[in-house]
Amino acid sequence: MDEGRVTMPAGALVDLMCWEHDQMRRLELAFKAQDREFDDVQPMPVLHPAGARTSYRHGYLWHGPDRARVFTPQAVAAAGVREVIAPRLHPLRAERLVALGAARVLGLLPPASVLAGWAENVASDVSEGEFDAGRWADYYHDLSVCFARNGEELKGRKIVLTVDGKRASAGDPGLFFRRSDGPSAALPALPPGLGKSISFVHTEIAWTGRRTSRRSRGRTWLEEQGLVRDYSPQALLEVLGDAMRKVREDDEALREHLLNGTCITPSACPIHAALVPHRL
Repeated sequence: MDEGRVTMPAGALVDLMCWEHDQMRRLELAFKAQDREFDDVQPMPVLHPAGARTSYRHGYLWHGPDRARVFTPQAVAAAGVREVIAPRLHPLRAERLVALGAARVLGLLPPASVLAGWAENVASDVSEGEFDAGRWADYYHDLSVCFARNGEELKGRKIVLTVDGKRASAGDPGLFFRRSDGPSAALPALPPGLGKSISFVHTEIAWTGRRTSRRSRGRTWLEEQGLVRDYSPQALLEVLGDAMRKVREDDEALREHLLNGTCITPSACPIHAALVPHRL
């Protein structure tokens, strides 16, 4: 906006842009006289990189959920996202920026699809550090607030930490919570042929303990939104069926999957034998 020739406080630049709506045309004409488009002018300070600014065309003003600990604007910026407007702006200035954008049909509040991408960025950043059981639980709690009713926006995003320390795609049919009690406790070890189709959420994430009600909410939300499934015989049979469809031309692989199916539940044996009796 000042092309670096003048040092000005970030708030002052915002004030220069936020004229009354009935004066907006004058502002547009002033920029056009300088061969500039209003939407590309950069008056809004961003968190990353330090000292940079953004425009209405690219910037987003987001404050994150109340009492967020992990999924915050600062964490998003630290994960390399450049378009997050610094939340340190005075609330009145932020309000005026939003109003000006709305008047030009340029929303500054990030849609759920953009937030989902940021959530994936933060998960990637957190996974690169030393495992912190509480930090991951807090991360999922923050997501449960941001995506309370639209968790489907996160499906396909690699936000779920697995037992091997890798990130799995939320909503993957083969992604499970494994419990030490209930029906899943009696299930056998994973068959070799299903090793690539099934993964488990990291078992040491601190869903319980201090701040239990807060952290357990994240786990419950993951299951309610269909982002992680409870490990059960029925769910495992569904994954097995999908794996069988993928190898239906491979007799040896089909035989292995069918035999594995008989270990999951006694009723599986006659069901699968009826499906392909000539291959046994």
